[in-house]
Amino acid sequence: MASNKGSGGGTVTIAAPGAVSSGDFVVASSLTGVALDDAGSGQDVVIQTQGVFEVRKTANNVAVGLGAKLYAANSANNVTTATGGGRTFVGYALNASPANASTAVSVLLAPVGA
Repeated sequence: MASNKGSGGGTVTIAAPGAVSSGDFVVASSLTGVALDDAGSGQDVVIQTQGVFEVRKTANNVAVGLGAKLYAANSANNVTTATGGGRTFVGYALNASPANASTAVSVLLAPVGA
């Protein structure tokens, strides 16, 4: 095994860009993931950068189709299909989530750099 290997890549430890709670989306520049524990701003936090997570949509009245590209909303704790406004691409919807039918959607996290 290479002596310079630091991580398998499924999880990484970074300095939290702000206070985060377990389950929150973490957006640090182009790096995105889901916090696995709580951390204050600047503290080390482990984030999961691969996998599937159930997350809130920005609004219950937003429809999301299967396979739709999803972006971290400005609060970073929920997702939207809207682009722009500094939003960061985080992954793809694994289920359709009709407007006014659900507040959550399953997200397949996109590989870093996608």
